[in-house]
Amino acid sequence: MMLLIQARHAKIWYAGRAEDWALVDYELGHISDDLTAAAMLYSDIPVAFVTSADRALVRMREAAKQKDPAGLQSAFSELTTACNTCHTAGGVSFIRIQTPTTLPFTNQHFQPSTR
Repeated sequence: MMLLIQARHAKIWYAGRAEDWALVDYELGHISDDLTAAAMLYSDIPVAFVTSADRALVRMREAAKQKDPAGLQSAFSELTTACNTCHTAGGVSFIRIQTPTTLPFTNQHFQPSTR
C-alpha cells in the first residue's frame, strides 16, 4: 500500500513539473483513495495526520485546477511533511519521504498530451 502511495507521490511531482495537469489530477484522485485505505488499515494513525495530508491534497487539487506550478510545489511540500510526521508518529521515522531527485519511471512520458 505505502509503496503505491510513494510511487504516486513521485508521479505527482514529475507531472506537476511538466505541467501535465490531467495526470496530476488523476494521480491526486488515486493517492487520496490510497491514503484513505491506509488510514483504515493502520488504525493507530492519529486523525490529525490524516487531516493534514488531506488538507495538502485539497491544496494540490486547487493548484492543479488553477494550473499553478508554485502552488502545487508548496502543497506537495506540505504533503511530504505530513507523510514524514505520520511516519514518526507511527514509529517508523526511518522511512522518510522527500521530493524526488531522479525520475523513477522511465517508461512513462510526463509531458501533457497534445490531443
